[in-house]
Amino acid sequence: MTMLDLNNKTILVTGCCGFIATNFIEMVVHEYPTCKIWAIDKNMNKNMQVWDNSSNVTYWEACVEEIEIFDVCVYMKYNGNIDYIFNFAAESHVDNSINSAKDFLSNYSSTMNLLDIVVHLSEIGKPSQMVQISTDEVYGHHTDMGTTSVEDSPLCPRNPYSASKAGCDLLVESYVQTHDIDVLVTRCTNNFGKYQFSEKFIPTIINSLKSNNNIPVYGTGQNVREWIDVRDHNKSILDILTNHKRGVYNVYGGTPKTNLELISDILEVYNTLSDDDLPKTIKKDVKFVADRKGHDMIYSITSKRYNRSFDLTPYEESLEDLVKYNMKNETVDN
Repeated sequence: MTMLDLNNKTILVTGCCGFIATNFIEMVVHEYPTCKIWAIDKNMNKNMQVWDNSSNVTYWEACVEEIEIFDVCVYMKYNGNIDYIFNFAAESHVDNSINSAKDFLSNYSSTMNLLDIVVHLSEIGKPSQMVQISTDEVYGHHTDMGTTSVEDSPLCPRNPYSASKAGCDLLVESYVQTHDIDVLVTRCTNNFGKYQFSEKFIPTIINSLKSNNNIPVYGTGQNVREWIDVRDHNKSILDILTNHKRGVYNVYGGTPKTNLELISDILEVYNTLSDDDLPKTIKKDVKFVADRKGHDMIYSITSKRYNRSFDLTPYEESLEDLVKYNMKNETVDN
């Protein structure tokens, strides 16, 4: 199988300053030098430095839910068709969704707006294929390691964030059935890699080590997540697009870790670094804090529809690269 070639294509990437999208754009800029990228985000941050100097990237500071179909048509008049739309835009921090669920309604309205744009482009004879970047969290959780979710498993979100993403997935399906447009959904396990926001768990661990603070852990630290290098996630998106136009596709990671195991793995890498890379004193204690409301226990997915055509980067290699990178670079505030 040959991965989708984006050379000489024009793509629209929403949420371009976010963690996964930043890595996606970096991949496209390096691997597909003749691809034109229209990048949209409401928040400018230092992630823009990754691709801001590329002549192939045009940045539009805007809320995705407020983009006008007219503006897209004007863009296409002067820049040609948009071949693919990648919707990475989403409020994604579970704690924030618990504290203020209404802020996550924008996930639904943003997706609806993009779908309306895809419908309009199809009606005027300039169809675009859209990818909705979802999450394995829409399936809810499992309570033992012997169970897993596949693409046709019931949706059972257990917090406002995952509920908003499940709603987006259902909205996509309704538009596909109603308007006969080409939109697919990818649901991936937990990502890790460069440019992740400081509020997330792995940056929190590394920043705690850098600042010589205890590492905060919810509950007992036995919650399990499957991990995948963000670069492999983004390659999987193009891999899926090679032969598929519609439907839901799980992007599985295959490396399950409890939160305490993940901390141990990071410490193992940390201890191999040279003294010049480390603070003089290291506090490696875990500080257990009150558990998150409705904290999902285990995420586990496999796929009935997607057979990956490439080998994943070994977890240990990816984690070592990330720890070394984050020791020398500040994480990003959302």
